Amino acid sequence: MEANDYASTFAAVLQSDFGLDPSAHQEGEDWWRFKLGSLEFQGGVHSRDVRVSATLCKVDSDPAELDKIWSEIKEANQAESSGLGSFAEEDCYLTVGGRIPLWQVSQSKIKALIEECVKMANSATGRALRSSLQYWD
Repeated sequence: MEANDYASTFAAVLQSDFGLDPSAHQEGEDWWRFKLGSLEFQGGVHSRDVRVSATLCKVDSDPAELDKIWSEIKEANQAESSGLGSFAEEDCYLTVGGRIPLWQVSQSKIKALIEECVKMANSATGRALRSSLQYWD
């Protein structure tokens, strides 16, 4: 697969598998922001992989809370992750996402990763994690 084929493959997944107009959701070169149900996603081509991430909620930025946050995320990943997606804390947000190395990129793998993120976010584990960690301003 050539470098520009990765972006075309991602765009094809958005259009054919999720019924979204890729041009309406393009944020930058080879990068998109889109919504599936209530989940806000971003994803596209990075330097070594294709990435997908959905934001679940804001988490407490107090350093004293970080050990609790990371511990709960680790437990949730052990209970829920099939290896494609995982929960993470990124810039004070709880996310679910994953990466596909460029040499493994295909339309079916990108679709599977997005579907895994939706499944994890909507699972009992994902809902409990969000409920436990959500920070209210």
